[in-house]
Amino acid sequence: MATIKTIQRTIAFLGGLSAVGNITTLGTLSAGNGSSTQWNNVWTTVNANSGAWSAGGGGGGASDWIYIANKPTTLAGYGITDAASSTLTTLVGSNSATWGDKSFSSITGKPTTLAGYGITDATSSGLTTFVSANSSTWADKAFSSITGTPTTLAGYGITDAASSTLTTLVASNSATWGAPSFASITSKPTTLVEYGITDAAPISLNTLVQNNSSTWSDQYWSSIMGKPTTLAGYGITDAASTSYVNTNFIPVSGGTITGSLSVLGTTTYVDTNVAVASAMYIDTSSTETALRVTQSGSGDAIRVEDSTNPDTTPFIVKSDGLVGIGTADPNEKLTVVGNVSATAYQGDAYKATSSSVNAQTGTSYTLLASDNGKIVTLSNASAITVTVPSGLGAGFSCTIVQIGAGQVTVVASGVTINSYQGYTKIAGQHAGASLFAYSANVFNLNGNLA
Repeated sequence: MATIKTIQRTIAFLGGLSAVGNITTLGTLSAGNGSSTQWNNVWTTVNANSGAWSAGGGGGGASDWIYIANKPTTLAGYGITDAASSTLTTLVGSNSATWGDKSFSSITGKPTTLAGYGITDATSSGLTTFVSANSSTWADKAFSSITGTPTTLAGYGITDAASSTLTTLVASNSATWGAPSFASITSKPTTLVEYGITDAAPISLNTLVQNNSSTWSDQYWSSIMGKPTTLAGYGITDAASTSYVNTNFIPVSGGTITGSLSVLGTTTYVDTNVAVASAMYIDTSSTETALRVTQSGSGDAIRVEDSTNPDTTPFIVKSDGLVGIGTADPNEKLTVVGNVSATAYQGDAYKATSSSVNAQTGTSYTLLASDNGKIVTLSNASAITVTVPSGLGAGFSCTIVQIGAGQVTVVASGVTINSYQGYTKIAGQHAGASLFAYSANVFNLNGNLA
């Protein structure tokens, strides 16, 4: 059959089309529902791009996507309902320098823990803090802070160092590593020849010169050789040896004497305190005074205390000779604060003391322990107050006499005063009353009262 000529226009056919040669068309070739025989190039080209070109319906079936015409261009056209619109895509893209390459710092709601990131191969912050605290700069850790360091050359992999045995050997012969002192060098030569010294005189010459010189005019003591080290070596016979002194004498810094101590001369105590461990006795048969105390200063001559210094109620002898018992401030030859027990009182001295007068001319007066046994006179034109304080002690007594026109009132301060009908005033001028403590701080007032 002859070749069909090129058709330069659209040919539509509804029936069959048979060709033995080639059909070339420059327009559109349409086929209806009728069956057709394979066309050379057309059929081959379509079939090559289709896994299974099925007949019928204009050659429909599983054609490649690129061959499908009039595809939709919107989500609605495809019937898709679970996708975001391009508006949202544009919004997200505008907040990212590169779509899909967002910087980590711009991501919000990031986790703050290892567990939040799902990281399992990192240490906790506690260990990091501990290591960091022991290193001035992370990754620049001080060697001293590293734990578990090796203790041997082999542990460090060092092969060019001497062993500790050699180091010890050298160090034992050297005061300073690398700079041994001459004294530490062992097996030193002992002769001039061994040192190679040629300008020194031999020791025999030194000995010869010294033996033939009775006096060295310019010889220093330190340069003399072979000096003795003992008293006998120097021929000294009038000196006590160290052992003799240590055995027979107490050093200046103090010591202990075991046994009796006899002092024939005067003993002077430089220190102001003499401590006695147990007791001190004075036992003598001499005609001299057994104990003499001379006080030339203003301090007490004798003070005997029965409590921690200062005792406010000691037995005391003042520098002026006044004696106090139970008081540190006696104002008579003998002042006793407290009860006095005696078999008898004799002599004019007692009478004078018991009747001594304490004259007061002010408008107020507070009784003192020294008023015990006295007559207290009060003379003033104005009213007068006499205060009875605590601490005068049981047995205290005195007589109160109003000499002036001012009436005297007796008041209590820390004590109890009992009187007839509670009277505490002296009746008037030239009247008097007695005050007596029959127990500590409890007094009786009786006499011409109002």
